[in-house]
Amino acid sequence: MRQNSNNHNLAPIGWMIDGKRISGNAEHVYKNKVLHHGTLLFTSEMKNLGSALKIHSLKYSDKAVKSVPKPVTNISEHLKSPLSIEQFIQKVMDHILATHHDAVLYEFSEEDSNAIQKIRDEKYATWEWNFERSPNYSLKKEIKTERGNLEMNLEVEKGIIKKVKIGGDFFNEKNISEIENTLINVPHEESRIREMLGRYPIEKYLPAITMDDLLNGMF
Repeated sequence: MRQNSNNHNLAPIGWMIDGKRISGNAEHVYKNKVLHHGTLLFTSEMKNLGSALKIHSLKYSDKAVKSVPKPVTNISEHLKSPLSIEQFIQKVMDHILATHHDAVLYEFSEEDSNAIQKIRDEKYATWEWNFERSPNYSLKKEIKTERGNLEMNLEVEKGIIKKVKIGGDFFNEKNISEIENTLINVPHEESRIREMLGRYPIEKYLPAITMDDLLNGMF
């Protein structure tokens, strides 16, 4: 097993077995602080993993640093003897304690848990933290409906919709630009979009297309 790394602060690093990745890690440096996070693949369902990570190139495009695809594998497939996930975690902890003599186990107090929950609610669960600093991106998607195809084009900056173009092979009573304009400067987030669209009789703008169809075209 070896580690694949890069000297650049923002580059992903990971551990590999026989040329296949078993982990994904990344870090971000801001002033004198470092945020590092990672995962280990132990008994992941590879089909589900592939589906979650595969994004059609024609659907989303952005300027973020792209990860280089590599074959992946589960740690459990390379063990000499089977281990449960709990046993594996314990072995990792035992190894850390054995190789770092100044390391000690720390149990969170109730005060710690309350403080963690507070910062989670007030900072890390907010729209601003999760989406406002995300890379700008474009979304292009086409879906089939009962009366034809719906084509959706979005330009999103810092999580906010800046441009909208809705097309398709349907005949509408009302000008679709009213729907497009109401979505400008709205966060690209389902509940907010649903709230804005709920003010309009969608069936008059997009015959036979439901609210759910329209939202499906935006994500």
